[in-house]
Amino acid sequence: MTRSFLFALLVVLGIGPASWAEEPTAAVRILDVGPIRDIDALAPHLRWAAAHGWDAIRMELPHALDPSVSQSEPATTLLEVVELCEELELTAMLQLFPEGSPRPRHPPDYGSRRDLRSLRNRIGRWIERAPLAEWSLSFRGGLAQHSRLGNGTLDLQPTHPKQLGLAAQVHADHPDVRLWVEPTHSTTESIATLDDDVRRQVLESWKRLPDSIGVIWAGPRLVNPSIERNEIEEARPLFGSRPMLLLDRFPDGYAATAHPLSLVLAPLSGRDPALVTMLDGYLSRPMGQLGGARLSLTTVAAFFEDPEGYDPQRAIERAVNRFVGKSSEARDALRTQILEWGGAPGEHNDARFPANDERMAARSLRDPARVARWRWTELRYPERMGKLTALTDEAFRQDLLEAMSRRLAIARAIPAAQQLRQRQTEPGQWETAGKMLRTMQERLRERPLALTSLVRFLRAAGLSDTVVEPRRTER
Repeated sequence: MTRSFLFALLVVLGIGPASWAEEPTAAVRILDVGPIRDIDALAPHLRWAAAHGWDAIRMELPHALDPSVSQSEPATTLLEVVELCEELELTAMLQLFPEGSPRPRHPPDYGSRRDLRSLRNRIGRWIERAPLAEWSLSFRGGLAQHSRLGNGTLDLQPTHPKQLGLAAQVHADHPDVRLWVEPTHSTTESIATLDDDVRRQVLESWKRLPDSIGVIWAGPRLVNPSIERNEIEEARPLFGSRPMLLLDRFPDGYAATAHPLSLVLAPLSGRDPALVTMLDGYLSRPMGQLGGARLSLTTVAAFFEDPEGYDPQRAIERAVNRFVGKSSEARDALRTQILEWGGAPGEHNDARFPANDERMAARSLRDPARVARWRWTELRYPERMGKLTALTDEAFRQDLLEAMSRRLAIARAIPAAQQLRQRQTEPGQWETAGKMLRTMQERLRERPLALTSLVRFLRAAGLSDTVVEPRRTER
């Protein structure tokens, strides 16, 4: 039976029978599945998580606290997900954004009692309607807000203390649920770089927060090639003696792109074995393609099985063998793709590198060496993709081939796009190249994501006049 998330946290906090506390405790594994919109699409990933050692999932309801958006349908979907999690013995945590969305255009005024009361009430209504014991408040507001003083001047006030004040009020209203706070300043580095006065206010606000409210720490830095024991020890005093989850952005793709031109196929690396026992939970936030993240997430399971003996390369090789079944061709093809997309952060084959979006692909037209690499993609991908159809994990296979098809669509367009951008091109050649690009788009009508990537590439390359607009259905 899967260990209860709440049970594990009670052990860590020393609450419960003495025999619990005597047992060594490992960090609870939590998989962030992102926004929940469709139970049918999410269900296979929940079943996979339960079968591969995850204790809990964190999910997000998009715009759950936005008063202008109807919440009836999201609420129904949430209850369906919670019911499935209970069936799978997965603990469910709901992530709420008090600002209304992960990237708010108009964050609430934390200096306004009315705004704070409204937020507190909306959060409370969700807690009352959803049968969940674990809740996460993720703050994404700015560093500070202006408030007008009596003499007409503006006073810059840090939002962080008032965000934590809101969390304390929610906790007081609902003491029976476990509340986690993902603060605006969630990394050690972000706190260290604050002005002295602001940093003092931030640290004092954590001291005033009840110890039973947990913190979600995003690591030493925003991007963490490694996380060491001493870095965990340095972070602990910042937040007080409260439960701490590590938010590990692994395997995280190029976050600015919903449909990147690559997937992260790297093993977990650079993680000190001590984090398994020093932290209360490990929250993995993978890229949006949950199926495509499975290869790397399998190495997370290997790390937790044997932190001291974990070897990244051996773990990824074991994962490859699980995903290819008996097909030697699929094994060779996947190994080759890992050589291209399986680098650790900062390495030349790091798939997180921003060159994996359409705008950077367009910029590569200026560089003959990068154009040559696109030519290599055009020549090699079709055969390799054919071999990868034998992969046994359907969700992983689908996301991997989709990313490769997006990249291949751009690779095939590179020669014609480059020709159009050369001013010395003859008129006849220009017309031929334009026709080729329009034909490519027509052939991709049945592959909408690949078509979208191609169109974005053409627009970024300054070739909008070659874009074929979607056909309108006649009524």
